[in-house]
Order: sequence, then C-alpha cells, then structure tokens
Amino acid sequence: MEKIKIAEKLYAAYKQEAEMFITVMLANPAMEKQLAHLVNHFFRLRTDTVMPFGKGVLLHGSVGQGKTFSFEVVKSMLFRKQLSSFVMGDTKTMCSEFSNPLPGKGGRNALLKYINAPRLLIDELGGEFDLEERNKTTPHYGDRLFVVQYVLIERYEKWRSNGFITYGTSNLPFNQLEEFYGIRAADRIMEMCSILKHEFSEKSFRMTTDSRQLTLEEKRQREQARFKTKEKAIPTQTELDTETAECMNYEAEMYRKTPESFKLNSYSTGHSWYHFFERNKCTWLNKKAFESKKAEAKELFLKEKDDKKLANPFQRATEPENHKIETRAYSLIAVDCFKKHAKKGQDFVKLIQ
Repeated sequence: MEKIKIAEKLYAAYKQEAEMFITVMLANPAMEKQLAHLVNHFFRLRTDTVMPFGKGVLLHGSVGQGKTFSFEVVKSMLFRKQLSSFVMGDTKTMCSEFSNPLPGKGGRNALLKYINAPRLLIDELGGEFDLEERNKTTPHYGDRLFVVQYVLIERYEKWRSNGFITYGTSNLPFNQLEEFYGIRAADRIMEMCSILKHEFSEKSFRMTTDSRQLTLEEKRQREQARFKTKEKAIPTQTELDTETAECMNYEAEMYRKTPESFKLNSYSTGHSWYHFFERNKCTWLNKKAFESKKAEAKELFLKEKDDKKLANPFQRATEPENHKIETRAYSLIAVDCFKKHAKKGQDFVKLIQ
C-alpha cells in the first residue's frame, strides 16, 4: 500500500512537470506561430508558410526547448489521422547500429533504413561526438565512417532524385553544425531543409528555476475549455468526407513521388476509403471486382496468419475471419481506385457530392 501511494505521488509530480512544460512552451507567441507552421508543413492546409513543402525542416536551439517533443506531437497527430508518418533516428543510435559486430548486422547496410525512408527525422545532429573530438568516424571491422555525415549526403541525393524529405533537430547553432559535419554536408542541409531557431526560454526548460505549476485559475480555464470541446456538434458526413479527402490528397502526393513504397497504415483505412468512393459515386470504383479481390484478400490474410504463427493457415476461417477478409477485399478495391485518381493528379475533395 505504501508503494502505491509513493507511485501516485511520483505520477502527480510528473503530471505537474508536464503541465508546466506545455504551459510555458505554448504560451510563447513566437513559438505558437512556428508550431502552427510546422503542423501546416505536414498537413499542407496553407501555402503561405516559412516551411516550403518540398523541403525538410531543421530546428536548432539550446537544450531543453522542446525540439524533439514538437516533432513527436506531429508524429502522433499523423498516426491518429492514419497518415504516412516519418522514421525517427538519433545520431548516437545510428553510430551504434553501424558498429554492431554481430554477423549480418552493422555496417552500411544498417543505415539503409534511414537512407531509404521517404521521410526521416535525424535527432540530435552534432550530438554523437564532442565538438572537440578530432576523429568523428565510427569503426565497423575495416570500415571507418563518419556515419551521420554519410547519411546526410545520401539523403541529399535521395531528395534530389526521389523527393525524400529530411528533418532534423540540433542543440548547436548552424555555424557549429557546419564546422562539425563539414562544408559539403552543411551546404546540402541548407539546400534541402528550412533552418529555423526553436527557443521559447532563455534557459533550458529542464533547468529553469522560475518554471511554475498551473494556477487554480489556469486549471479551471483548462477544464472549461475541455468541457466546451465536448459540447461541439457532431460533424456532418460532408465534413468527415472532406477530412478523408484531404488525407487522401496528402497520401496521393506521397504515392506520386514513390509509388513503389506506398502502403496503407491499415486495412480499415482502405475500407473507409471504399465507402467514401461509394458515397460519392466514383465511376472508377469497381464493385464487380469484389469476388476476385476477396480471393486475393483471403490469400493475404492466410499468409499474415502464417507469418505471425497465430494459427494453421489451412484452418477453415471463422466468421470473424471472414469479416477481416472482406475488409481487406474492400480495401484492395479502394486502393485501385485511389491509385487511378492519384496518377491523374485529381483533387479528392472535388469528388465530394
């Protein structure tokens, strides 16, 4: 019982610290504007932005300013909207994975998941070694490599050829990053990224002595805001379809850049796309293909079961399994329809009737 009370107190302290961080960070007018631009960069609602859509974003500033946190919040938003997100990797992990001595692990092949990601966030640029360190290479048997510099240059080539986007965070000002990685890599960062300072406090938030807890009035206002949010009207079907169409426009742009790497986050997303096309009477929605797609969906489902070792793949499907197969079939039909529209560069919002 005593341990439970201690755990509750620790959680309460954690909650207060999180509230302080969010309050101080989001209360800063300059930070509010910059975070709005960052969210817009991923959801592409406005074109008048300091973060061009065809480039990545590098946030730099002193420690404890919420740079990584800002990207993590966006990543969570993309996940909840079932949109394509980005791969995250910090510089020390990259070096560690490169130097892995186990057979079949490590080496330059270990970096391919970062180099070939359509969108990549490199966290803590310039943090893998001390600034004074002369030898910034990492060994893997006979191969010594300046790992992050190598990844940055490879990412630049991917940006030029395939439109792959690179994001980054750093505690160093850009002139020190240039000194750290060299002019060649720095020039490529400047070309493929919008470089923005990200600071809302003169000191690290983790070390700020004047950070404060929320006052009772602030807590009351926050609860009132939550209550008002719950009172909002249920969105109409047109509003829901518009949101779906905007998400599909985003996915279509990614598909046109790298069609071979296109993949839905879930079959349920494809199923919802099918109903979107059906509601709006899309002429390219091939409903007659359901039976053939169902056979294909069943093969996919059984293979997934086999790969996951959940059951015998030749076992007769139960009713819930039949439902999963049908969901996959609808998803396959919807994806075919989506690809036809995406290749034509059509605006999915204009399909709404």
